[in-house]
Amino acid sequence: MAELCLEDVTPAPAIGAAGPRVLFFVHNVAESTVRKRVLAFRQHGAEVATAGFRRLTTDPDFEPDWPHTEFGVTRDRAFVRRATQLATAVASLFFKRREIAEAEAIYARNLDMALLAVAASGLSGRRAPFVYEVLDVHRMLASDKPLSFIGRAVERLVLKRADLLVVSSPAFVDRYFTARQKWLGRTVLLENKVRDTPLRPPRPIRRPTPPGARPKWTIGWFGALRDQTSLELLTRLADRLGDQVEIYIRGYLAGVSPEAFEAAQRRPNVVFGGPYRNPEDLAEIYGRVHFAWAVDLFDGGLNSDWLLSNRLYEGGLYGVPALGAAGTEVSRKVADLGLGWSFPAPYDEAVAAFLATLHADVWAAKARHILSLPESAFVDLGDTRALVQTVRELARPREIRFGAAEVLS
Repeated sequence: MAELCLEDVTPAPAIGAAGPRVLFFVHNVAESTVRKRVLAFRQHGAEVATAGFRRLTTDPDFEPDWPHTEFGVTRDRAFVRRATQLATAVASLFFKRREIAEAEAIYARNLDMALLAVAASGLSGRRAPFVYEVLDVHRMLASDKPLSFIGRAVERLVLKRADLLVVSSPAFVDRYFTARQKWLGRTVLLENKVRDTPLRPPRPIRRPTPPGARPKWTIGWFGALRDQTSLELLTRLADRLGDQVEIYIRGYLAGVSPEAFEAAQRRPNVVFGGPYRNPEDLAEIYGRVHFAWAVDLFDGGLNSDWLLSNRLYEGGLYGVPALGAAGTEVSRKVADLGLGWSFPAPYDEAVAAFLATLHADVWAAKARHILSLPESAFVDLGDTRALVQTVRELARPREIRFGAAEVLS
């Protein structure tokens, strides 16, 4: 029986120009985390080509500067249409089987892209190592509905083919892949840290203490705005505290009702600043707020309880305490590193009571503590480099990786 090995990725030797040729199957080529992963792979020596789809909710004019094969436009949660598009994509991959065979490793994010990757590998006639990356466990897979049993059965077939599982939170393994999918293979933990690049603004030495013992507090909600419940909570918080609080929002709508979002902005203390560049604008947007909203209730009890969001790392890098939901993986991380405060439901009432009595000196002490933590807690200083090294080793011929005697035995 294979031993479960959840690896906190540690720095590996730098990879030279002869890095592995990786074919990366993506659900949305324009999505920020996809671009982040491709750029980080290339930064550490991998030759990357992508194949997949795009969604018009994120930067529809984006054109990648790396080799990319596009299969069309998809929409969130449009499962029937996506199934049809996947079948069409498999047919088109047949005519690219020679190019697929040149890949030394195949990397896929999300189950639908993993199925496409497995099909592509079969069409190529070459068994390249396969890496399955999961940044969210979809409710369709995690729930107890009949369709979920089918989805998990399909995913187990993918896992049997996988040489490596990459996850962004240890709870995905503990609560899902081990508990439900009985995964015992090799696993790498690659957290949603900020990419190390010259475009990243420097970390501040300190955060200024807000003026007054009971200052006006600003809560930042940034990124993919998909959680309708968070919008409702923040709106109620703005109504409850009035001019004692400002809700500052940046990013793009990814599930929140446009009508509700527009209605929220009619309040004078709810401000939407539009999209932002990541990482170029991180210092600016986090420098404007006192707290990072790290509550996620989009898939409460399932994925939302297990994930570790980008805001936790971005806020930590720039000395901004997090506000999390008690009983989640975020709250565990917040408690372990002292990154902020977590609250029980009802969240708006608990946060309002906390802010109404919070002293500026208490906030300043927390911000100083966060800034005292090593940058490696929040920035990918060697994690992706080590992953690329692992993929490179997987891509080596089996007789070199395992020894000729073992292969022949």
